[in-house]
Amino acid sequence: LLALNTPIFLNPSLMLRCYHAVDFHVFRNRQRGAEVKDELLCRDNQFFNNLILDCEGPAIVFFKPMDGTVFTVRNNTVRNNIVVNSTVGIQLPPDDYQSTITNNLFYNPNGSVSFSYDNNLESLTQFEARDGQNGDVINNNQEADPLLRILDPVPFGIANYSLENGSPAIDAGAPHDWPTDHYLLSIVGTPDIGAVEKR
Repeated sequence: LLALNTPIFLNPSLMLRCYHAVDFHVFRNRQRGAEVKDELLCRDNQFFNNLILDCEGPAIVFFKPMDGTVFTVRNNTVRNNIVVNSTVGIQLPPDDYQSTITNNLFYNPNGSVSFSYDNNLESLTQFEARDGQNGDVINNNQEADPLLRILDPVPFGIANYSLENGSPAIDAGAPHDWPTDHYLLSIVGTPDIGAVEKR
């Protein structure tokens, strides 16, 4: 499944189960932002340039199969995402292997953001200290206010969830090959972090 530039998800009762590629989505008011799992292997998934808002639980969750197989959560990429108002940014199992988690921005207006590894909560600094462990690449993530413009209701012709001037997400994304953002508008130069490019 390749899900690209699809509508905003609002207030669903269940979390999203995503496989292989999910990008330029907006998730809001979910139990979890994105749950990445498979019956046999949780591997080779790409989750990038998404915006996750107001999750009750962890924003991005990777699950291993229940058969006890080791190194089944591997080669997953989480890049250029914005997570706002979630106390846990990412949840990884202990046998995560060769994952890439870079250039994401996390913000909790009510305090700090934690990261779960093997059911232990860590700070962003502790989480990034795992860079190189089990072949993982974990770096260039930041904890800061993305300065989002959130409109409700949204006036016609106005891009909701865009970045305000001075946002640390502007031009802070890792390069990728996708030509358009959430609103199918062209991406020029260095991509921003999040689902909507600054205009």
